[in-house]
Amino acid sequence: MGIQYTIRKAMKLPIKWLAPETISTFTFSLKTDVFSFGVVVFEIFSDGEEPWAGKTNAEVKVAVTSGQFVQMPQCCPEPLRIFIAQRVFVKDPLQRAYMSEVS
Repeated sequence: MGIQYTIRKAMKLPIKWLAPETISTFTFSLKTDVFSFGVVVFEIFSDGEEPWAGKTNAEVKVAVTSGQFVQMPQCCPEPLRIFIAQRVFVKDPLQRAYMSEVS
């Protein structure tokens, strides 16, 4: 997974944009960046809607760490929706795409 960074002291984090492994272990990597990028793509295609609208951070933590992710809106082209579902919003970072595959 390349270079990793682990937070060693408590700090506020944007839970709704974090990969499952970041929520669980406070570790960031190139693969967690790919996951977060997927959330930004969700925002773009949903006209800036906040991901997980109406959910608390606690609810999002449970959902994401159990493998549930935001659904791309229907206006997002189908090939991109499929790619994000199968290669970006993936619980196992080893199965997640590299950014070079995304761009």
